[in-house]
Amino acid sequence: MEAGPNHCRKLVLHLDVNNTVFIGDSITKSVTPEETLNEYLSENAWGTIDEGGNWKSADEMCLKPPSDKMISYYKFAEAKYQGKPRSEFKKHVRSFTDNEMFRPFRKFYDQMIGALEFPGDIKTANGVQLPSFKDKQGVPYHKIVPSFYELLGNLRKSKRDFAIVYRTFGSDGQAVLQVTKDLLSEGHVAFYNPQDTTGSGDPVGNQGHEVLFTNGTIMRSNGQITVKCPENNRKLTNLSDIYKYFSQANGIKLFVEDYDWWKSQNFHSSAGKPLLVDPTDDAVHHIMFDDNFRPWEPEDSIVNTLQATKDGSFVSVDPATFEDVCVVKADLYQSICNRNYFIEKIRQCERNYSKFIAGSKNC
Repeated sequence: MEAGPNHCRKLVLHLDVNNTVFIGDSITKSVTPEETLNEYLSENAWGTIDEGGNWKSADEMCLKPPSDKMISYYKFAEAKYQGKPRSEFKKHVRSFTDNEMFRPFRKFYDQMIGALEFPGDIKTANGVQLPSFKDKQGVPYHKIVPSFYELLGNLRKSKRDFAIVYRTFGSDGQAVLQVTKDLLSEGHVAFYNPQDTTGSGDPVGNQGHEVLFTNGTIMRSNGQITVKCPENNRKLTNLSDIYKYFSQANGIKLFVEDYDWWKSQNFHSSAGKPLLVDPTDDAVHHIMFDDNFRPWEPEDSIVNTLQATKDGSFVSVDPATFEDVCVVKADLYQSICNRNYFIEKIRQCERNYSKFIAGSKNC
Protein backbone atom coordinates (compact mmCIF):
# COMPACT_ATOMS: atom_id res chain seq x y z
CA MET A 1 0.00 0.00 0.00
CA GLU A 2 1.14 3.52 -0.64
CA ALA A 3 2.20 5.54 2.37
CA GLY A 4 -0.41 7.97 3.60
CA PRO A 5 -2.30 9.20 6.66
CA ASN A 6 -3.59 5.67 7.37
CA HIS A 7 -0.29 3.92 6.80
CA CYS A 8 0.67 3.80 10.48
CA ARG A 9 -2.36 1.70 11.37
CA LYS A 10 -1.93 -2.03 11.59
CA LEU A 11 -4.07 -3.76 8.98
CA VAL A 12 -5.98 -6.89 10.00
CA LEU A 13 -7.65 -8.48 7.00
CA HIS A 14 -10.52 -10.88 7.71
CA LEU A 15 -10.91 -12.80 4.45
CA ASP A 16 -13.69 -15.18 3.56
CA VAL A 17 -12.33 -18.07 1.51
CA ASN A 18 -14.89 -19.32 -1.03
CA ASN A 19 -15.60 -16.93 -3.91
CA THR A 20 -13.57 -14.26 -2.15
CA VAL A 21 -10.06 -15.70 -2.43
CA PHE A 22 -10.69 -19.29 -3.53
CA ILE A 23 -13.00 -19.75 -6.52
CA GLY A 24 -15.82 -22.22 -6.00
CA ASP A 25 -16.55 -24.48 -3.07
CA SER A 26 -15.35 -28.06 -2.66
CA ILE A 27 -18.23 -28.90 -0.31
CA THR A 28 -20.95 -28.02 -2.82
CA LYS A 29 -19.04 -29.83 -5.57
CA SER A 30 -19.00 -26.77 -7.81
CA VAL A 31 -15.77 -27.96 -9.33
CA THR A 32 -15.61 -26.58 -12.87
CA PRO A 33 -14.88 -22.98 -13.87
CA GLU A 34 -18.00 -22.90 -16.05
CA GLU A 35 -20.31 -23.86 -13.17
CA THR A 36 -18.75 -21.52 -10.64
CA LEU A 37 -18.69 -18.42 -12.84
CA ASN A 38 -22.18 -18.99 -14.22
CA GLU A 39 -23.65 -19.32 -10.74
CA TYR A 40 -21.90 -16.12 -9.68
CA LEU A 41 -23.25 -14.24 -12.71
CA SER A 42 -26.80 -15.45 -12.04
CA GLU A 43 -26.52 -13.97 -8.53
CA ASN A 44 -25.52 -10.57 -9.90
CA ALA A 45 -27.77 -10.36 -12.96
CA TRP A 46 -30.78 -8.17 -12.19
CA GLY A 47 -34.22 -7.88 -13.68
CA THR A 48 -37.92 -7.58 -12.92
CA ILE A 49 -40.83 -10.02 -12.89
CA ASP A 50 -43.45 -9.27 -15.53
CA GLU A 51 -47.20 -9.82 -15.29
CA GLY A 52 -46.81 -13.36 -16.57
CA GLY A 53 -44.41 -14.24 -13.77
CA ASN A 54 -41.38 -14.30 -16.05
CA TRP A 55 -38.02 -12.76 -15.24
CA LYS A 56 -37.22 -9.86 -17.55
CA SER A 57 -33.55 -8.95 -17.70
CA ALA A 58 -32.52 -5.34 -17.19
CA ASP A 59 -29.08 -6.26 -18.59
CA GLU A 60 -27.65 -5.08 -15.27
CA MET A 61 -24.67 -6.86 -13.71
CA CYS A 62 -23.73 -5.47 -10.31
CA LEU A 63 -23.39 -6.50 -6.67
CA LYS A 64 -26.47 -4.65 -5.41
CA PRO A 65 -30.01 -4.45 -6.80
CA PRO A 66 -30.21 -1.25 -8.91
CA SER A 67 -33.68 -0.63 -7.47
CA ASP A 68 -36.04 -2.13 -4.90
CA LYS A 69 -38.17 -3.59 -7.68
CA MET A 70 -35.38 -5.73 -9.09
CA ILE A 71 -34.52 -9.31 -8.25
CA SER A 72 -31.48 -11.35 -9.20
CA TYR A 73 -31.98 -14.23 -11.58
CA TYR A 74 -30.56 -16.54 -8.90
CA LYS A 75 -33.29 -15.58 -6.41
CA PHE A 76 -35.97 -15.79 -9.10
CA ALA A 77 -34.88 -19.26 -10.18
CA GLU A 78 -34.54 -20.42 -6.57
CA ALA A 79 -38.21 -19.58 -5.98
CA LYS A 80 -39.22 -21.28 -9.24
CA TYR A 81 -37.43 -24.48 -8.25
CA GLN A 82 -38.85 -24.53 -4.73
CA GLY A 83 -40.14 -28.00 -3.91
CA LYS A 84 -37.77 -29.63 -6.39
CA PRO A 85 -34.38 -31.19 -5.59
CA ARG A 86 -31.82 -28.49 -4.83
CA SER A 87 -29.48 -30.14 -7.33
CA GLU A 88 -31.85 -29.28 -10.20
CA PHE A 89 -31.83 -25.61 -9.27
CA LYS A 90 -28.04 -25.56 -8.98
CA LYS A 91 -27.62 -27.29 -12.33
CA HIS A 92 -29.85 -24.64 -13.89
CA VAL A 93 -28.01 -21.56 -12.57
CA ARG A 94 -24.62 -23.12 -13.27
CA SER A 95 -25.40 -23.02 -16.98
CA PHE A 96 -26.74 -19.44 -16.83
CA THR A 97 -24.92 -17.89 -19.80
CA ASP A 98 -25.43 -20.99 -21.96
CA ASN A 99 -29.07 -19.90 -22.27
CA GLU A 100 -29.62 -17.70 -25.32
CA MET A 101 -31.83 -15.39 -23.26
CA PHE A 102 -28.90 -14.47 -21.04
CA ARG A 103 -26.27 -14.01 -23.74
CA PRO A 104 -25.74 -10.31 -22.82
CA PHE A 105 -24.01 -11.58 -19.67
CA ARG A 106 -21.70 -13.87 -21.61
CA LYS A 107 -19.17 -11.08 -22.11
CA PHE A 108 -18.55 -11.01 -18.35
CA TYR A 109 -18.05 -14.77 -18.33
CA ASP A 110 -15.56 -14.53 -21.20
CA GLN A 111 -13.57 -11.82 -19.42
CA MET A 112 -13.40 -13.82 -16.19
CA ILE A 113 -12.49 -17.14 -17.77
CA GLY A 114 -9.82 -15.46 -19.88
CA ALA A 115 -8.20 -13.89 -16.82
CA LEU A 116 -8.06 -17.25 -15.02
CA GLU A 117 -6.54 -19.44 -17.72
CA PHE A 118 -3.03 -20.73 -17.07
CA PRO A 119 -0.57 -19.74 -19.79
CA GLY A 120 1.69 -22.69 -19.05
CA ASP A 121 2.59 -24.96 -16.14
CA ILE A 122 0.41 -24.77 -13.05
CA LYS A 123 3.17 -23.40 -10.86
CA THR A 124 5.31 -20.36 -10.24
CA ALA A 125 8.85 -19.95 -11.48
CA ASN A 126 10.06 -21.45 -8.19
CA GLY A 127 7.96 -24.57 -8.57
CA VAL A 128 5.13 -23.73 -6.17
CA GLN A 129 2.04 -25.70 -7.15
CA LEU A 130 -0.97 -23.39 -7.28
CA PRO A 131 -4.62 -24.47 -6.74
CA SER A 132 -6.37 -25.08 -10.04
CA PHE A 133 -9.40 -26.69 -11.61
CA LYS A 134 -10.17 -27.79 -15.15
CA ASP A 135 -13.03 -27.06 -17.49
CA LYS A 136 -14.99 -29.70 -19.37
CA GLN A 137 -12.29 -29.79 -22.04
CA GLY A 138 -9.51 -30.29 -19.50
CA VAL A 139 -8.09 -26.76 -19.73
CA PRO A 140 -6.59 -25.67 -16.36
CA TYR A 141 -7.61 -22.44 -14.63
CA HIS A 142 -6.58 -20.65 -11.46
CA LYS A 143 -8.63 -21.38 -8.36
CA ILE A 144 -7.15 -18.39 -6.50
CA VAL A 145 -8.25 -14.97 -7.74
CA PRO A 146 -5.36 -13.09 -9.43
CA SER A 147 -5.84 -9.96 -7.31
CA PHE A 148 -5.03 -11.96 -4.18
CA TYR A 149 -1.52 -12.70 -5.44
CA GLU A 150 -1.12 -9.01 -6.18
CA LEU A 151 -2.29 -8.16 -2.66
CA LEU A 152 0.26 -10.45 -1.01
CA GLY A 153 3.09 -8.98 -3.03
CA ASN A 154 1.95 -5.44 -2.31
CA LEU A 155 1.64 -6.02 1.43
CA ARG A 156 5.14 -7.42 1.65
CA LYS A 157 6.67 -4.58 -0.35
CA SER A 158 4.87 -2.01 1.81
CA LYS A 159 6.59 -3.35 4.95
CA ARG A 160 3.52 -2.34 6.95
CA ASP A 161 2.29 -4.25 9.98
CA PHE A 162 -0.46 -6.63 8.90
CA ALA A 163 -2.16 -9.92 9.69
CA ILE A 164 -4.49 -12.09 7.61
CA VAL A 165 -7.32 -14.03 9.24
CA TYR A 166 -9.13 -16.45 6.94
CA ARG A 167 -12.70 -17.02 8.10
CA THR A 168 -14.73 -19.73 6.44
CA PHE A 169 -17.63 -22.14 6.78
CA GLY A 170 -16.04 -24.53 4.29
CA SER A 171 -13.08 -26.88 3.99
CA ASP A 172 -10.90 -25.01 1.49
CA GLY A 173 -9.07 -22.89 4.06
CA GLN A 174 -6.12 -25.25 4.32
CA ALA A 175 -5.48 -24.98 0.57
CA VAL A 176 -5.42 -21.19 0.82
CA LEU A 177 -3.11 -21.35 3.84
CA GLN A 178 -0.71 -23.55 1.91
CA VAL A 179 -0.49 -21.28 -1.12
CA THR A 180 -0.11 -18.26 1.18
CA LYS A 181 2.77 -19.96 2.97
CA ASP A 182 4.40 -20.98 -0.30
CA LEU A 183 4.22 -17.49 -1.73
CA LEU A 184 5.38 -15.71 1.42
CA SER A 185 8.14 -18.13 2.38
CA GLU A 186 11.74 -17.19 1.78
CA GLY A 187 12.88 -17.89 -1.75
CA HIS A 188 9.44 -17.90 -3.31
CA VAL A 189 7.82 -15.22 -5.40
CA ALA A 190 5.59 -12.63 -3.78
CA PHE A 191 2.82 -13.23 -6.26
CA TYR A 192 2.19 -14.97 -9.53
CA ASN A 193 0.96 -13.25 -12.68
CA PRO A 194 -1.38 -15.59 -14.60
CA GLN A 195 -0.66 -13.61 -17.77
CA ASP A 196 3.13 -13.76 -17.32
CA THR A 197 4.51 -16.93 -18.89
CA THR A 198 7.84 -16.46 -17.11
CA GLY A 199 6.20 -16.54 -13.68
CA SER A 200 8.62 -13.84 -12.59
CA GLY A 201 8.59 -12.12 -9.24
CA ASP A 202 10.86 -10.81 -6.53
CA PRO A 203 11.96 -13.26 -3.82
CA VAL A 204 10.88 -12.14 -0.37
CA GLY A 205 11.79 -13.19 3.13
CA ASN A 206 9.27 -14.49 5.63
CA GLN A 207 9.59 -11.34 7.79
CA GLY A 208 7.88 -13.06 10.72
CA HIS A 209 4.53 -13.67 9.04
CA GLU A 210 4.09 -17.24 10.21
CA VAL A 211 1.33 -19.32 8.64
CA LEU A 212 -0.48 -21.34 11.31
CA PHE A 213 -2.07 -24.51 9.94
CA THR A 214 -4.00 -25.45 13.08
CA ASN A 215 -7.38 -23.80 12.62
CA GLY A 216 -9.30 -22.00 15.33
CA THR A 217 -13.07 -21.85 15.64
CA ILE A 218 -15.66 -19.14 16.20
CA MET A 219 -18.83 -20.60 17.70
CA ARG A 220 -22.09 -18.84 18.50
CA SER A 221 -25.06 -19.41 20.76
CA ASN A 222 -27.71 -17.24 22.35
CA GLY A 223 -25.96 -14.06 23.40
CA GLN A 224 -22.45 -15.51 23.27
CA ILE A 225 -19.49 -15.70 20.91
CA THR A 226 -16.72 -18.19 21.70
CA VAL A 227 -13.35 -17.96 19.96
CA LYS A 228 -11.03 -20.94 20.26
CA CYS A 229 -7.48 -19.75 19.61
CA PRO A 230 -5.49 -22.01 17.26
CA GLU A 231 -2.18 -21.34 19.05
CA ASN A 232 -3.12 -22.86 22.40
CA ASN A 233 -6.81 -23.88 22.31
CA ARG A 234 -7.61 -21.08 24.76
CA LYS A 235 -11.28 -20.04 24.64
CA LEU A 236 -12.33 -16.40 24.67
CA THR A 237 -15.89 -15.29 25.38
CA ASN A 238 -15.43 -11.69 26.53
CA LEU A 239 -15.88 -9.45 23.48
CA SER A 240 -13.16 -7.03 24.58
CA ASP A 241 -10.73 -9.94 24.86
CA ILE A 242 -11.78 -11.19 21.42
CA TYR A 243 -11.22 -7.74 19.94
CA LYS A 244 -7.76 -7.51 21.52
CA TYR A 245 -6.87 -10.99 20.31
CA PHE A 246 -7.59 -10.21 16.66
CA SER A 247 -6.08 -6.72 16.92
CA GLN A 248 -2.83 -8.20 18.22
CA ALA A 249 -2.82 -11.07 15.71
CA ASN A 250 0.38 -11.78 13.83
CA GLY A 251 0.95 -13.87 10.75
CA ILE A 252 -1.71 -15.83 8.89
CA LYS A 253 -4.48 -17.75 10.68
CA LEU A 254 -7.60 -19.73 9.78
CA PHE A 255 -10.89 -19.83 11.68
CA VAL A 256 -13.85 -22.08 10.92
CA GLU A 257 -17.14 -20.33 11.65
CA ASP A 258 -20.42 -21.64 13.05
CA TYR A 259 -22.50 -22.37 9.95
CA ASP A 260 -25.07 -24.43 11.86
CA TRP A 261 -25.90 -21.48 14.11
CA TRP A 262 -26.22 -19.07 11.18
CA LYS A 263 -28.49 -21.55 9.40
CA SER A 264 -30.61 -22.12 12.53
CA GLN A 265 -31.20 -18.36 12.69
CA ASN A 266 -32.40 -18.29 9.06
CA PHE A 267 -29.13 -16.79 7.80
CA HIS A 268 -29.70 -13.45 9.51
CA SER A 269 -26.67 -11.19 9.77
CA SER A 270 -27.02 -11.00 13.57
CA ALA A 271 -26.06 -14.70 13.68
CA GLY A 272 -23.30 -14.47 11.07
CA LYS A 273 -19.56 -13.91 11.24
CA PRO A 274 -18.84 -11.37 13.98
CA LEU A 275 -16.59 -8.41 13.20
CA LEU A 276 -15.65 -6.25 16.17
CA VAL A 277 -14.77 -2.61 15.49
CA ASP A 278 -13.51 0.03 17.94
CA PRO A 279 -13.24 3.48 16.30
CA THR A 280 -11.44 4.82 19.39
CA ASP A 281 -8.55 2.44 18.69
CA ASP A 282 -6.56 4.35 16.08
CA ALA A 283 -3.74 1.78 16.03
CA VAL A 284 -5.53 -0.90 14.02
CA HIS A 285 -7.98 -1.18 11.14
CA HIS A 286 -10.05 -4.35 10.73
CA ILE A 287 -11.40 -5.00 7.22
CA MET A 288 -13.50 -8.01 6.25
CA PHE A 289 -14.10 -9.19 2.67
CA ASP A 290 -17.00 -11.60 2.12
CA ASP A 291 -19.10 -12.24 -0.98
CA ASN A 292 -22.20 -12.96 1.15
CA PHE A 293 -22.19 -9.55 2.85
CA ARG A 294 -25.48 -7.86 1.89
CA PRO A 295 -25.95 -4.65 3.90
CA TRP A 296 -29.19 -3.87 2.05
CA GLU A 297 -30.63 -7.25 3.10
CA PRO A 298 -29.56 -8.02 6.70
CA GLU A 299 -32.07 -10.86 6.93
CA ASP A 300 -29.91 -12.74 4.40
CA SER A 301 -26.37 -11.57 5.10
CA ILE A 302 -23.29 -13.04 6.71
CA VAL A 303 -21.47 -10.32 8.69
CA ASN A 304 -22.50 -9.28 12.19
CA THR A 305 -20.85 -5.91 12.84
CA LEU A 306 -20.35 -5.01 16.49
CA GLN A 307 -19.11 -1.58 17.53
CA ALA A 308 -17.42 -0.67 20.80
CA THR A 309 -19.30 1.71 23.09
CA LYS A 310 -17.91 4.24 25.55
CA ASP A 311 -18.27 1.78 28.44
CA GLY A 312 -16.15 -0.82 26.62
CA SER A 313 -18.97 -3.15 25.60
CA PHE A 314 -19.81 -4.08 22.00
CA VAL A 315 -23.24 -3.75 20.41
CA SER A 316 -24.60 -4.84 17.04
CA VAL A 317 -25.01 -2.01 14.55
CA ASP A 318 -26.60 -1.65 11.13
CA PRO A 319 -24.32 -3.57 8.70
CA ALA A 320 -24.49 -0.62 6.29
CA THR A 321 -22.69 1.54 8.87
CA PHE A 322 -19.34 -0.01 8.01
CA GLU A 323 -19.87 -0.83 4.34
CA ASP A 324 -16.63 -0.03 2.47
CA VAL A 325 -15.25 1.15 5.80
CA CYS A 326 -14.60 -2.11 7.64
CA VAL A 327 -16.65 -4.57 5.56
CA VAL A 328 -16.54 -5.12 1.80
CA LYS A 329 -18.87 -7.25 -0.28
CA ALA A 330 -16.30 -9.20 -2.27
CA ASP A 331 -16.75 -8.84 -6.02
CA LEU A 332 -15.61 -11.99 -7.82
CA TYR A 333 -15.72 -10.33 -11.24
CA GLN A 334 -13.48 -7.48 -10.13
CA SER A 335 -11.14 -9.68 -8.08
CA ILE A 336 -10.55 -11.84 -11.16
CA CYS A 337 -10.39 -9.15 -13.85
CA ASN A 338 -8.85 -6.25 -11.92
CA ARG A 339 -5.48 -7.25 -10.49
CA ASN A 340 -5.52 -4.28 -8.11
CA TYR A 341 -9.01 -4.99 -6.77
CA PHE A 342 -8.06 -5.80 -3.16
CA ILE A 343 -5.46 -3.04 -3.04
CA GLU A 344 -7.91 -0.42 -4.30
CA LYS A 345 -10.72 -1.53 -1.97
CA ILE A 346 -8.41 -1.46 1.05
CA ARG A 347 -7.31 2.07 0.18
CA GLN A 348 -10.95 3.11 -0.17
CA CYS A 349 -11.76 1.58 3.22
CA GLU A 350 -8.81 3.36 4.82
CA ARG A 351 -9.94 6.72 3.48
CA ASN A 352 -13.49 6.09 4.66
CA TYR A 353 -12.34 4.83 8.06
CA SER A 354 -10.34 8.01 8.66
CA LYS A 355 -13.46 10.04 7.87
CA PHE A 356 -15.56 7.80 10.12
CA ILE A 357 -13.14 8.21 13.04
CA ALA A 358 -12.98 11.97 12.53
CA GLY A 359 -16.78 12.12 12.53
CA SER A 360 -16.98 10.00 15.69
CA LYS A 361 -14.60 12.33 17.53
CA ASN A 362 -16.76 15.33 16.61
CA CYS A 363 -19.92 13.75 18.02
